[in-house]
Amino acid sequence: MAEITTRSTIKIERRVGFMTLLAVWLAVFVLPVVLLQLSLDYLFKLTRQANLRAMTPKMTNEMDSFRNDLEIDNYLQRSLEKFFADPASQSENDPAMLAKKLRATADLPVAGVISHSADTINVEHWFGEQLAREIPSLSRSLTRRWLVSVNEQQLFRFHSTAAEAATQALFRFVDPAKSKRDSDLFFRRMFALIAELPLVPRRITRSLSSRLGGPVYFYYHPFVAPSASGLHITGGCLLIFRGPDIAWRKVARAAVERSAPGLFRCFARLSDSLWERDTSLQKVITRFFEDSDGYHFQSTLSQSSMVDLTQNGSFMPVRLREFASRMPLLQISIAESQLQHPLFPYRSHISFAGKLFVLFGTLFLTSFFMFGFEFKAGITTKVVIGTAFILLLPFLLLLAGFVSWNQFNQVVGWYRLESGQQQLFSDFTDDFATFLISLQRNTYDLSLQLERPLDSGKDDEIQGVLARWLDQNPVVSGLRFDRKFNDSLNLRSPSAKDSDDAVRESTMRLVAATIMYGFDDEGALKESNKFGQEGDITSINSSFINDVVNRCGGVYQFASFGSSRRFSSIYYNYPGKYSIRAIITAAFERENLLREFAIRHFAAPSDIFHQFFLIREDLGVPRFYSLTDNSEVTDAKLLEHLNLALISGHNLYEPEKNQLAQIFAMSDMPLLMLTRGTIGSSQLFAPGFTILLLLYALLLMVLILLVFKLIYLQPIAEFIRVTESVAVGDYQQQVELSQTDEFGDLKVAFDSMIKGLEQRRRLSHFLSSEALRAVESDGDDSMAPGGIRLEASVAFVRLHNLQQHAQGSQAIFKTLGDFINEADRAAMRYGGVVDKLIEDTLMLVFRGNSGCCDHAPAAATAVLDLVATMRSCGFELRGAIASGTVVSGRIGSRLGKLDFTVIGDTVNLAARLKAEAHRTTQTGIIVAPSTIRLLRGRARVNFIERVEIKGKSREYPLYELTALRQSLSKTEN
Repeated sequence: MAEITTRSTIKIERRVGFMTLLAVWLAVFVLPVVLLQLSLDYLFKLTRQANLRAMTPKMTNEMDSFRNDLEIDNYLQRSLEKFFADPASQSENDPAMLAKKLRATADLPVAGVISHSADTINVEHWFGEQLAREIPSLSRSLTRRWLVSVNEQQLFRFHSTAAEAATQALFRFVDPAKSKRDSDLFFRRMFALIAELPLVPRRITRSLSSRLGGPVYFYYHPFVAPSASGLHITGGCLLIFRGPDIAWRKVARAAVERSAPGLFRCFARLSDSLWERDTSLQKVITRFFEDSDGYHFQSTLSQSSMVDLTQNGSFMPVRLREFASRMPLLQISIAESQLQHPLFPYRSHISFAGKLFVLFGTLFLTSFFMFGFEFKAGITTKVVIGTAFILLLPFLLLLAGFVSWNQFNQVVGWYRLESGQQQLFSDFTDDFATFLISLQRNTYDLSLQLERPLDSGKDDEIQGVLARWLDQNPVVSGLRFDRKFNDSLNLRSPSAKDSDDAVRESTMRLVAATIMYGFDDEGALKESNKFGQEGDITSINSSFINDVVNRCGGVYQFASFGSSRRFSSIYYNYPGKYSIRAIITAAFERENLLREFAIRHFAAPSDIFHQFFLIREDLGVPRFYSLTDNSEVTDAKLLEHLNLALISGHNLYEPEKNQLAQIFAMSDMPLLMLTRGTIGSSQLFAPGFTILLLLYALLLMVLILLVFKLIYLQPIAEFIRVTESVAVGDYQQQVELSQTDEFGDLKVAFDSMIKGLEQRRRLSHFLSSEALRAVESDGDDSMAPGGIRLEASVAFVRLHNLQQHAQGSQAIFKTLGDFINEADRAAMRYGGVVDKLIEDTLMLVFRGNSGCCDHAPAAATAVLDLVATMRSCGFELRGAIASGTVVSGRIGSRLGKLDFTVIGDTVNLAARLKAEAHRTTQTGIIVAPSTIRLLRGRARVNFIERVEIKGKSREYPLYELTALRQSLSKTEN
């Protein structure tokens, strides 16, 4: 059985044309690298442009924050909040120790400390040298009364009833409001302040003191502790700072350190001096510019910072010349690396790797062109390596694109969130204007309802209309109906917090009377004073009157009526005249108006977080309260941004990473709107995405491998299976494929080949192995007639008693088949072949050049074995063996039938000796003398007689081969 060796590797060694390799070099190596480099450069450019646009509003808000941080009062506020955040600092009631601790811990040069004990009972103070010289004594009782009014001690729990009684005794004979004004006046006179001090607990308050010669800062901090019964004041302190004691450089250094992440604060100098110039400076100071270090925004200091810097804590601009000669500028910068793509720092490495890749491709293809390429690996391995190699650059492009997409997505997400918040505020203000128009329309409807009762003079009916309209409009806090020759009607809404005070009531009455009496019958406005002198109390600006009269119910604000209200007025004329006879005025509480509108506007939930804050001024100090629950804002960071928004009208900041907050200020209303949002998690870079990208690449490789296996490897495996079956002799196999591509054509050719092999196998039964080997040689000469001379032994063997043992054609053919099979085995065993069958005689040939070194012994042994085998089957053989020179080759026509055999005298002699084999008595085999000589004494023969043989001139001796003295095996031969 043939042995089949399966190889697991494929050896490829080819030569490819130069143009083909050049095209491969350009398409596989050069073009991807160039595309990658161009794509990255384009992405870097777009990323920088997008980041510049995104950073511009951030830098603008950072500049506002920088200016705010340079304010000395803000610097003190931050430092004191940090100091008192330590619980140990709130347990110190000794003023001298507290001053020492402030200098050591917070580096704050406090000028004086006034402290009090629990429940504001005992008051102690410590003044520095300058303050002690200016204020040698301090009234403890007045100071205590002032501290109690500031910390609102009455609203807290007392530690003892004695302390409560002592506090109540302070206001036993004095009105609390008057006592507060008296205390403020005392405090103002004590420090010689230019105005009353609007002190708010835990807030820095700035003022100017003529006694101290410059600005002075106050900070009051009560120590509050909770208990089971409520909140108790355990102590407190009032800190006093002098402006000259606070170094502006220290404030500037602290402000620079408060830069937002990714941004840098610093100072610059104006290149041109403003002191010597005779003309105005034509150079732009506030500007954005770029250089090699990054992107920068320069602007000027705030006015208060300029004043502090030039006055240096005094009343006089002692440093004005120095300031004007080299005016400091504020600068916000962002490093160039912050503006670039995340892959930008690695651009040189990427470029170098691309060049190495092209160089590798050049060397590889050059080697392939000159020496060929030998790659020993299985097809699957080659597919995996080739796929990975081909997907390398697309994967890098995809990775770079993903990083860029993430970068742009964050920028776009930021823009969308910012624009969404701005749109939310814009919609709010637009709808508020529409809301005010609806209020105007309601007031006009009310005026129409009052026309008939006004003509009839029925006050009861007028009051009924006003009361019903007031109930239907809860946003209105009150209605006032002024008539020229009748009493005024004034109705208050039940939801109004307080009633009008006498001053406001008198002012509104006087203004109404002035307007009604200010027009003549023709509707012309009378002059209040024709001589240009100051008018009396009833005189009003004519422009205001025209504006109010002509707007017909429009909501307006009039300072004389109170800044916390808005009004809507409509005027009635006399029939047929233009003079005014009555005025209907609807009053709206400003905070109620805003609260009502906010509730209506955001009746449906919004996807953007928003919160409103009211602004209330306390003696010029803005304080912020939540519109929802009216609670005061105490968070220091939020207060800082609210103040910035109040100054600039808008503030943008990042409360946390990936969060955006904006505060918008309404232009004509004391309202701030806070919006806050987070960039969605799907828009943020996640490391897991990179892993998913790698998994995607692996999945793509597996998918390509599976497709390749389905298209190529499965058909190849099927061909290998059929080949292995054919190799072991199974020619009934067929390739099981249903494809119509090239593999389908190969299947047809393969099946045809198998069919041809089966025909060859069948044909081999009719030809000798020598004939088959002759036609297997290459070239057309193998089919040309001709032969060669060689030494050989030829045997003719015949079944002697065939007719006696086999009756009928089938039996005869079966017996001949068995005879041929045994003869073929015997001949092949010793290097011979069965040449042909002539009736019942076989011709056996043993060539000297066919692997048989000693053809005569081989022929004798093979024939004797065949005799023994057939005799065991009951058959006798008759035959002859002759040895000598023969002609071996192809006999016949080249275009017709060919016969591969031997001819010559030796063949004729063996055939004629076979005819004399009936004379034998033992084996039935006659051997020629030439064969006996070649056997060299190993043959046992019996002489029979001499006979005449055709072709011989004399009688020829006959010898019967009976045996061989020595057994001859195939290995010995």
